[in-house]
Amino acid sequence: MELVEKLIKEHGADCSLVDKKGRYGWEVCKVHQVQEECRNLFPAPYNRPSPHRTEPDSEHDLDEDDYQTELEFGWEPPENAIEPTECKAAEAVDGLIPLARGEGKIVVLAPGQGAQRLEMLPKEQSAAVKELIATANEILGWDVEKKIMEGPLDELNKTSICQPAIFVASLASWITACEADPTLCKKVNLCAGLSLGEYVALVIAGSIDWKEALKLVKRRGEAMQKAAQMASTGMLSIVGLDDEQVAKICEESGCTVANELFPKCRVIGGKKKEAEAAKELADKAGALKTQILAVAGAFHTPHMKSAQGELNVALDGFDDWRKNTVTVLANTDAKPYPGGAISFPVRLRRQLVQPVKWEAIVTKIPEDTERVIELAPSKQIKAMIRRSRPDLFKKFTILP
Repeated sequence: MELVEKLIKEHGADCSLVDKKGRYGWEVCKVHQVQEECRNLFPAPYNRPSPHRTEPDSEHDLDEDDYQTELEFGWEPPENAIEPTECKAAEAVDGLIPLARGEGKIVVLAPGQGAQRLEMLPKEQSAAVKELIATANEILGWDVEKKIMEGPLDELNKTSICQPAIFVASLASWITACEADPTLCKKVNLCAGLSLGEYVALVIAGSIDWKEALKLVKRRGEAMQKAAQMASTGMLSIVGLDDEQVAKICEESGCTVANELFPKCRVIGGKKKEAEAAKELADKAGALKTQILAVAGAFHTPHMKSAQGELNVALDGFDDWRKNTVTVLANTDAKPYPGGAISFPVRLRRQLVQPVKWEAIVTKIPEDTERVIELAPSKQIKAMIRRSRPDLFKKFTILP
């Protein structure tokens, strides 16, 4: 595999992903568009796409839409595809993170990028939180607590830094809250997370071990930052226009919808010139507010296709998904994760290049919900809930 590693290094990829059989090395070569150079270096079936991808199969949670999405973004179904295995029980997940149990009517929501702030960790840390941070440092290769507590803020705001930092801060707040009220985790019956926060929701629902999720988040943040640096892209927030007006603005400017946050609030993304043109169009159309966002790139749009490729490598390197203990609503379609092994990587891949359906997720929170909890680090979600579900706003709690 020395020649393979040399080729991968030349294209800036991580050689640790190359196993002895070369399967993940081949995925890296595809991502970096050097597959023709590498094709004969890999034994079949590793010079084909991942065996996790199958033909449309409702039994295994890969419906026609999922399948067509896979094809659209450059992946072909493999020959003799291996069927996904049955998920294991969530009880087998690392016991550091309390798992939601679905015995009550509490909803947990996890924030996404943009929620970061300095000192967003609990002031008083239990042994479990300290263990979380220490293990996270080993996985990340840098001191997450120092980045969070000392900054500087410009460093914390980097996509590759803030995504793992928010993930750790959210789980730290969850652990702290469950230690203060040991019955809390038993009463949670639904989880969701905004973009990055979806990984936190899946951890709390027992779908994935938190350490493996952090590895995915690390790779995701690095890939998204890299993709943003490859092209000059940006995002625009539009408040006060309906979906038909926003769609027309996107058609005329070349942008695409990235986030559906609450009624008459959409975030669109594209090349910077396209976003600027869209702002002018939205202002002329009578938008109440338009704002070019201070973000690195056009997230949740096709401009993240290269990041999706990088994330594919990491997702294909992990197959130990577990059955959800409670419902988790997915960003891509606001539907519950079915729980089959293939449903997780398919939806997490799609999330990078398709709009976040947050408004639709919020509308699906049951009316008889007794309490809504937003995990640290900030009031990102509460502000949006107020505009879409005033009934839930009254039941809102923000964890420190």
